[in-house]
Amino acid sequence: MLSRSDPIICSKHGPLTYVTTRDNSSYSLMIDSGMISKYVPPHQKLFCCYSIVTRVTVSTESYNSSADNLYNISTCNKFDKEVELEPTEEFILVKCHSKKTSKSSKQQEVYSNIHAVVQIKESIISKLEENKKREPCKDSRKLNVILVGLDSISRSSLIRTMPNTVSHLRHNGWTELKGYNKIADNTFPNLMAILT
Repeated sequence: MLSRSDPIICSKHGPLTYVTTRDNSSYSLMIDSGMISKYVPPHQKLFCCYSIVTRVTVSTESYNSSADNLYNISTCNKFDKEVELEPTEEFILVKCHSKKTSKSSKQQEVYSNIHAVVQIKESIISKLEENKKREPCKDSRKLNVILVGLDSISRSSLIRTMPNTVSHLRHNGWTELKGYNKIADNTFPNLMAILT
C-alpha cells in the first residue's frame, strides 16, 4: 500500500562527518573541523556520537517480506575528532548535538547522517586465497571489466539528478549502455537480461 511520507529536509551545508582510510585495512570516522562553524555558532559546543546499524538475522523458517526491513541500532558512542572503526562496522549512524553552555542540559540535534563503509573482510580474503591454491590460473591475464548498475534510477533520471557523477564517469572513460532499458521492476530479471 502506498502512502504519502513527509519530505526529507536536507542541510544546505556540506557533510560534517566523513569516513576516510588510514591504510589498506582500517577506516576512521572523522569530524570535518572546517564545517563545525556552519552547524554550530562559536559560543556553543558540539557533541557527536555514532551508532552501528546492523541487519537482524532471520532464520529461513521465519523469513517473510518484512525481513529486509529489520535492523538494530547500537547505543550512541561519543567521539571528539575521529574514531577508528572496527572491521565489522559497515553502516554508521552519526548524530551531533549543540549545547549553549556546559551547565545547560538542553541539547539540539544539528546533524544526522549515515555512512556506508566497504570493509575488507579477512574471511573473504582467505576464501579467495584458498580458491587460488585449488584452481591456479593458467592464463596470466586478469579481469579488467567492472560493471556497475544502479537499478533504482533510470539513465535519464541519473543525468538529471546527478550531473557531477555522470560527468565523472564520462571523463574517466566509462561506457554508457544507452540502449539498455529495464524489463521488470525487480533486480533479477534486469540483471539476467544484461548478463546473457
